[in-house]
Amino acid sequence: MRRFSGISLFFAAIVPFVAAANGAAVPCDQKLLSLVPPGAELVTGIIPFETNVPRGWIFLSSGYTKLDYDDYFSLVGVDSSRQLSYMILTDFPGKEGQHSLLASGHFDQARIYKSATDGGAKTTEYRGISVVLIEPFLREREAFHETRWLAIADSRFVFFGSSEAVQQELDRYLDHSTPDPFLAQRIAHLRHSDSTWALLYAPGRSSIVRDSLTEVGLDPTLAAMPDAGGFQLGVHYGNVIEIEYEITAADELAYSQPASLTPAAALSMNPPASRQAISAGERRFHGVLKIPASRYGTWFDELAAQWRARNSTAH
Repeated sequence: MRRFSGISLFFAAIVPFVAAANGAAVPCDQKLLSLVPPGAELVTGIIPFETNVPRGWIFLSSGYTKLDYDDYFSLVGVDSSRQLSYMILTDFPGKEGQHSLLASGHFDQARIYKSATDGGAKTTEYRGISVVLIEPFLREREAFHETRWLAIADSRFVFFGSSEAVQQELDRYLDHSTPDPFLAQRIAHLRHSDSTWALLYAPGRSSIVRDSLTEVGLDPTLAAMPDAGGFQLGVHYGNVIEIEYEITAADELAYSQPASLTPAAALSMNPPASRQAISAGERRFHGVLKIPASRYGTWFDELAAQWRARNSTAH
């Protein structure tokens, strides 16, 4: 499977699940955040909706995190009592093959494990926690050959991904680790109303982000931006869907917290969206795209079709 070249915006159709959230976004789950090992280059957060569900999710994804996201729902779908409170996807492109999905809520471990083992999965144990070894799904075996780990701890947390990543996360869970300070610093200024968000730390690779944003038509002005060290994305769903993003220079990202992503007044443009981009010299680029909820479905479907066409030709 291709590595970092697969980073792109992911347009995910709404999948069936039972949400523990009440339909309003909440601050980042600190316990779940504490499980993310230092060094993750891509960290994506998703808060489920219970009511007023939008057309679909928009979030930043790699080839691996997209697989983990899709296969997670296949694995836990047997548990009709499940409740999902928060989800975090991680990818470590600098560490070949390390990626994972973390979820908090309530999960029937016995039922999920039994479904997997009935399908032929084997089990192992890591530091007293039972782990199911998940072989590649039939639909992905041509491009993906990794055996992933699935672990459910205390019926509250799901760990799913590469064996190395899940081992590190289980270590952090059992050792009662605190959140990585660098990651916590970057997350601290996200709006609490963001239902999906992503942090990308990738010096020299920001062209990948620019390509992802410009090719789906989010902001063509990004094509002229120089390479940077970090990228941040937050999406708020409401009467107006706001997609806010910021590119930050690598040296600035290393020693200071980026300025808050304060919503800007949108320019008046013909439907379906309005856009404002704000450049702060050569150190940071900040933009926001606003789409009325009444037009979001059409806008989402069109860009999702473009995303599928682009990715089908890229593999």
